[in-house]
Amino acid sequence: MPRSGVEKKPPWKSVPQELRRRIDQALGSPVVRGTRVWGSYGPGPSYRLLLADGRRAFIKAIWPESNAFQVSAFHREIRVYRLLESQIRPWAPEFIAEVQFEDWHAILLEDLGPKTAPPWRPIDARTVAQGLAEFHLSTAGVALPGELLTVEEFRILEANFWKNKPSLDDLKGLAGISGQPKEAMAWLEDNFETLQSASNNLTDPTARHTLLHLDVRSDNLRVVNGAARFFDWPFAGIGPPELDAIIFAPSVEAEGGPDAATVLDWYSAVSQLESELLASAAAVCSGFLAGLCWQPEVPGLPRLRQWQRTLVKVLLKVSSDMLGLDRPRWAESI
Repeated sequence: MPRSGVEKKPPWKSVPQELRRRIDQALGSPVVRGTRVWGSYGPGPSYRLLLADGRRAFIKAIWPESNAFQVSAFHREIRVYRLLESQIRPWAPEFIAEVQFEDWHAILLEDLGPKTAPPWRPIDARTVAQGLAEFHLSTAGVALPGELLTVEEFRILEANFWKNKPSLDDLKGLAGISGQPKEAMAWLEDNFETLQSASNNLTDPTARHTLLHLDVRSDNLRVVNGAARFFDWPFAGIGPPELDAIIFAPSVEAEGGPDAATVLDWYSAVSQLESELLASAAAVCSGFLAGLCWQPEVPGLPRLRQWQRTLVKVLLKVSSDMLGLDRPRWAESI
């Protein structure tokens, strides 16, 4: 797979021999080639495997260098595959096995092939948007496990710039990554309360709730045989589908694909989105990134802040359009 990231990814030959033996055993055929998978924002072992019998599989793992966040996410994802198999299939890859040796712990999944995007073809963006809508419809009104996080507990709400009353220094920090800091401060001061108020509406108890993926972006999806497939499920929870839709649609625009409004229209052709909740979700997502994108770089994640800055520009525009605010022209120079 072409390299599209700079994060640390150990080569297949660095995987302990005993773990590779156990992987061969779990798959029922020896691995003849393991190709590193690039593209996600996190470091760590992930490979597409070619087996001696011609089949393929995908493996992701934690290893001695994994940090606490990666370890926690890994174990949450295993739990999701086991707890929600009937709800996330056929959108999720088939879970094949869990394999462990010493400080290495891996999950084997169906291989969904090479990346679909970017670049984004309109047909692929539409397929994913409508596949996401179909996924949401499949659990609307369905009883889901009580162990799942609900919208009130999502980190995207807890760590939110608009809701948590940032200090003047924090506002200046966000404005400072723009080429127009004075204009940015004026816009933030004028519109902060509106964004804050909108962010509070996402927890409406009367809203339709479904199973959510909560990290739908190009790194975590494929289009296979004309159908949308989603992987990386550690954040799965229960909440309004508008949140998943607004996480996905602006990311397509940020990567040079169709604009967010078009992607949301494609979603709405399958399942209607509630406009007030959608605006609230946009405010929440823009607030989440507004609190992060100006922070120092994260060790081991050299592309993360740049992606957050690219995405927050689109989300601020989308939020403003939905809430009837003047567009933040200053954000274009972030």
